[in-house]
Amino acid sequence: MANPIKVVGDDKKEVKKEEVVTISKQTLNDILAKIERLESASDKKSLLRYDLKNKKELGKTVNIYSLDGKVVVSWRLTKNVVEKDWRTMAWREEQEIELTYEDGKKDLVPYVQFSRNYVHIPAKVISETVVNKGEDGEEYEVMFELRTLEEDGEKTYKISSKFVN
Repeated sequence: MANPIKVVGDDKKEVKKEEVVTISKQTLNDILAKIERLESASDKKSLLRYDLKNKKELGKTVNIYSLDGKVVVSWRLTKNVVEKDWRTMAWREEQEIELTYEDGKKDLVPYVQFSRNYVHIPAKVISETVVNKGEDGEEYEVMFELRTLEEDGEKTYKISSKFVN
């Protein structure tokens, strides 16, 4: 029997080795026919159970925002004044953002403070629900149910896709 490991390309340029199995076309067709026969005769429920049991979960993760140890579930820009001072030719910004925390409390902070001091907390997506659809049928807003693993145990949050990164 031939060596099952075949060197691909010139040895000086490429060091990768690829495992190659050489079988006749008839043998391959026989194997495929047996697989098809077994799947058609098997119990569909058992196949589904096996597929679900052996499915690899990718686990989508997102980052949620936290400020001063409190999880931010939404925000709204309340003041947005950005202008150039004609005397000094320097840009002046006056931006304020209203944050809504996990406990429902709201806080008005300068946008600069939020953008410089927020902390990302990784969270695993448990479920996704389409809340609003656009006029053309495309997704407009998705509500995530998220789970974080923190020092004091797991916490679950429902946060819009607009407020995760």
